Amino acid sequence: MKKELTEAEKARVREQARLRKQKQRAKKAELTVQAFEVSASATEQQQLNDQALIRGFDSISEYLMTLMRIDGDRIKHDQAAIGTCTSCNLPLPNGCNAVFKGQFDCSYIHGLPLVSMAASVRDNIEGEN
Repeated sequence: MKKELTEAEKARVREQARLRKQKQRAKKAELTVQAFEVSASATEQQQLNDQALIRGFDSISEYLMTLMRIDGDRIKHDQAAIGTCTSCNLPLPNGCNAVFKGQFDCSYIHGLPLVSMAASVRDNIEGEN
């Protein structure tokens, strides 16, 4: 049985929503926000909706931006762990892009997880079908 809200409670909820929206507008004005479109199947859209709701996000956009920031942090961590090539001193995984591959001190490694993550995910998805 759902409890009816009193007028004071309704006013409080409206005020909270107004303040939340005001904060959102201020943040959007502060940032240069650019919209972009993502193609997703109905199943993927439902999955995004469900996951954003379960994780407590107000919107799919907020959820996707959080996932992007988390992945960016992981990439920085992975790049720091990999380090630089001992031959060209360029950051791996790209380094010299195999210009010095085969030389004794070249650290070039083809197919590091940073580079091949998308292919690996596609392979896993195709393997499930």
